[in-house]
Amino acid sequence: MKKLVFPVILLSLLSGCGGISETPNTDKDINVVSGLAEGTTTDLLTYETGVTTDEATTSDATTTKTAGDKVQGSTTIAHTTNSVTMPVITRATGGNDGIVHGTTMSVPSVQRRTTTTSSTTTITTTVEPTTQSSTFDPRDYSNISYALGTKNNEIKVLRGNKAGEEKTVQVLNDADTSEIKEALEDDSTKKIEDFIVNADFDDDGFPDLFIVEKQDELNRLGKYYRYDKDKGIYTSWTEMNSLKNLIDLEELKKGSIIVYDKKDDNVEYESKTFEWNEEGALVLKSSIHQYTDEESGEIRIKYVYYDENGEETTSEIRNKEGEIVADGNQNPTEPTSDEEPSSENNYN
Repeated sequence: MKKLVFPVILLSLLSGCGGISETPNTDKDINVVSGLAEGTTTDLLTYETGVTTDEATTSDATTTKTAGDKVQGSTTIAHTTNSVTMPVITRATGGNDGIVHGTTMSVPSVQRRTTTTSSTTTITTTVEPTTQSSTFDPRDYSNISYALGTKNNEIKVLRGNKAGEEKTVQVLNDADTSEIKEALEDDSTKKIEDFIVNADFDDDGFPDLFIVEKQDELNRLGKYYRYDKDKGIYTSWTEMNSLKNLIDLEELKKGSIIVYDKKDDNVEYESKTFEWNEEGALVLKSSIHQYTDEESGEIRIKYVYYDENGEETTSEIRNKEGEIVADGNQNPTEPTSDEEPSSENNYN
């Protein structure tokens, strides 16, 4: 009997001291806060974490973990406005329901100036201008050049700066440049300056501008622009544009403003001579029309003269040799009669 009691007492003592334990249930998961989890692994569900800070609002971060993986780590958060990447640490707590339980802690970003509109916070930065508006002496026209614009009515006016760069300071947009573009494309030897005339049309000491829109062997039609010496730009010139054609540049050197409108190669043409008055207005002084008389077949030249108000004062018609053949108001080919009708005939 004593032999049976002693083994029983010894077995009870060993059980109380924890030396012997029950066999664990292997069907349950083991959760580990840090380190590697050992045991049966179960895929965890994905989740979304929203982090709101004073600087920005972030969302749409997804992390997939396995119970056998290390749960602690960094999660990339997509910024809703400027794609800023912020580290987030997720710590797991207990539970074996397949979902990570815990809190999300965001790492503060560098302080930035923010602009808030309604409930959205937007990060903004100050951008310094890369270029400054160029300044130039408006009375200096030595470094002006020209270039075609993108449209068929654009001429760009450029000026060179101290760095040797050409900057557009003005765009003229009321001249037809379609024929200029066509000519430049057809002939590589031509350049835009071949269609732009610089001349001091108003005798103020500064060159003005004429853009050739259409050109043939007889005439050059286009647009005039007056140079503004106070602003350094060109302005559309209403008075000169009434002439339509380019004035004679050789006569301009002599101080005369004469514009020709040629009708054919040989004989017929019209010319008008202008002067600038004291008020700076363009005044017509005389006109010449050379043509072939239909009756005689001879060349006739009609001269007309005007006063300061543009009113016709006198006129005359001459032949090719310069001899006066008739008053300008008469048709030299029409027969004239010295006979006057009698009063008797008037009543009959």
